[in-house]
Amino acid sequence: MDILSKDVMSMFFRKAIRKDNSSISMDGEMIRLLIAIDENKTMSRIGEEIGMNVSVLKETISKLVNLGIVEPVTKKTNYLSNAFLNELTVNLTHAIGPMAEFLIDDTVSAMGLAINEVPLNRAPEMISAIAEGIPDDQTRANFKKKMVGIMPKERI
Repeated sequence: MDILSKDVMSMFFRKAIRKDNSSISMDGEMIRLLIAIDENKTMSRIGEEIGMNVSVLKETISKLVNLGIVEPVTKKTNYLSNAFLNELTVNLTHAIGPMAEFLIDDTVSAMGLAINEVPLNRAPEMISAIAEGIPDDQTRANFKKKMVGIMPKERI
């Protein structure tokens, strides 16, 4: 399974029972990730918890999947609502003016997503990335504070 072609960071995995009894060899990163696997946490969250960078995490989860030690879990993905996205646009427009929509579109595109398909679990990442485009420190802090206050919470 070519797991690297997907958005691994928003996927969920669980430990699997192998069908064969052949021996396998694992390196330290594989063991560390295997211990941390929790089917109720996204790879992004697990990576943060164990301090594993994205490229190592993607490569390691791919190895574990190919060995049959872990498997993807299908979960319904909840996306940011249009109401939240409208509020985001309004607040950013107050902060930086008419360039707000361009900054939002560019940020979402850089994340490899479509504006109507931003998973709830990636909202904090999106808000932080958008806030980096606000030049004034105080305005940036106010924007982040306001958005964190209205940000939908990820249901686990």
